[in-house]
Amino acid sequence: MTDSLEMLTEMVEAVDGAIAAYAALLEAGEADPVVPPFGRLSEWPSDVVSETGRPYTVVLSSPGGPHIEVVADGRWPARLNGFWGSSTLSRHGDYLSIFLDYFISRG
Repeated sequence: MTDSLEMLTEMVEAVDGAIAAYAALLEAGEADPVVPPFGRLSEWPSDVVSETGRPYTVVLSSPGGPHIEVVADGRWPARLNGFWGSSTLSRHGDYLSIFLDYFISRG
């Protein structure tokens, strides 16, 4: 593994675990769950994209680090994508749709 792929893997795994925890809390009825060290769910994303003709996207990373997002379009279920340099990773799971639906009404 390259250094960028190792760092991206660590970051994506941490974010994936946090998203699964948030999704479980949302399913349990919490309106705005908190997961340490990520904090309050409503304050986490750096951008939310819900525009006609574009995939629904919740951007979770900040400038200077890897780009990490949860994204879905009409043909595919939600997925977690991470990009850093030439390295890419993706994770899949139903909990990602629960997370995305908190921010975007895909009705």
